[in-house]
Amino acid sequence: MKRVLSLIMVVGMLFGVLALASCGKDVEETTTEATTTAATTEATTEATTEATTEATTEATTEATTEATTEATTEATTEATTEATTEATTVATTETTTAGETELTEGTTLPLYTRFDFGTNSRVHQENMAKTGISLHDWIVATLSYNTSNVLIEWTEDTMVVYALRDYDEATMLTDRSQFGLYFSDIVSYDFEDSLMPWYGTWANGPYVEPTATTAWRGWHQYMQIRCKNNSTNNMMAVEYGKSVGGFATTQIATNMYLQGGAPTTSSATNRTASKAMTEFDTFTYDMNFLSHCGRNWTGSYADMVAAVIQNPNGCGSNNWNWFGGAGSEIVSIRFQVLGAGAGNRQAYYNTAYYYARDTRDLIKEGNSIEIDYIIFGSTPAQCDEWISISEGYKMP
Repeated sequence: MKRVLSLIMVVGMLFGVLALASCGKDVEETTTEATTTAATTEATTEATTEATTEATTEATTEATTEATTEATTEATTEATTEATTEATTVATTETTTAGETELTEGTTLPLYTRFDFGTNSRVHQENMAKTGISLHDWIVATLSYNTSNVLIEWTEDTMVVYALRDYDEATMLTDRSQFGLYFSDIVSYDFEDSLMPWYGTWANGPYVEPTATTAWRGWHQYMQIRCKNNSTNNMMAVEYGKSVGGFATTQIATNMYLQGGAPTTSSATNRTASKAMTEFDTFTYDMNFLSHCGRNWTGSYADMVAAVIQNPNGCGSNNWNWFGGAGSEIVSIRFQVLGAGAGNRQAYYNTAYYYARDTRDLIKEGNSIEIDYIIFGSTPAQCDEWISISEGYKMP
């Protein structure tokens, strides 16, 4: 039976509670927006520190430009011109008269299923039949990782990722890439869609009740992974890179909880689970919310979840929707599936700031995770509709 960890945020007249369950297709939902000062301070500090250790592309220019442009411009512009910008930059369904909304059924973008792993997966077979292009060959050619730390084995419908050594704080403290799976060019494969960030559902925010001023956006806000985590490390993370500047510590979605569930109290961190998984399970994450956690950490995870109930648009100031709002695409991605890398730990070493969202120190030799697929969609329900071959899908 498929079990999924999720956090359902309910807003307005459509939803009244946000809960996390241990079975069913669970979704981690949206949070609160930090102040301009917090966003500017973190973006400047993290990006400047990281520039000396990560890559020349994440240099002082990004620290200054991104912190100033995103935190200041977005905070000012979004508040005054959000409706105008959204109406002019996104092709969406327009409303007819005040109080009467013409709604769009379904989504404006297809499900983003580029990461369906395995030598003979569903997407691999479908694309071989359609175009003659091998998805598996593309994944192998595009994927890079540190072969001293990570070993990958392939089955017909999964990828198994092994840790070949323990995480070493002394030598890896400032380098998140040591156990990451890096896809440098995710727009090179011949698919009809691109991984477009921003709110996945309605233009005024995630799961906001449709009104005369909202329109369907249909972008990729949610990520779903089907996996079997063979360790008790209860958290992973995703880094996403842009075409200019690559990765930065402000471009991380963290606190992706696995079989141990997400914290429900302010004091809990849930960094570990009570036991490893013995069966595959499915987890769905709100990337917009988790990207906000990665950039604007201003309290416990449970507190941030509670805050979004009061302010459904509160996680607007983060790079997941900033990139989409500017019309840009995510061109590279790094999956931290063996343990969550949440930035430069040296800057906040052993502080609660990073302790609650970074689990690299829990990576031990022999840990592994087997992944069926990682997909992106505009709604949790859209992600739930995807069925892999190992889940029972039969090729036509």
